[in-house]
Amino acid sequence: MTGTTDWPKEGIQSSDVDMLQSVLKSWCAGKSIDLKSTEAQVAGRSLVDWYEFGIRDPVELKSLLDG
Repeated sequence: MTGTTDWPKEGIQSSDVDMLQSVLKSWCAGKSIDLKSTEAQVAGRSLVDWYEFGIRDPVELKSLLDG
């Protein structure tokens, strides 16, 4: 059995980017992490991955970052 991938993926809308940035900024502020740090970049990539996986709730996304 072979898997299928739906391409092209739907693009992330500007309102979604705003929400993801807000979650990241809040998380960084709460952890005293510089928004330009490697740790923040990794967290941002994780947010996008989770969003693309289907997690769209900001509270749930922040909870995932908090681990």
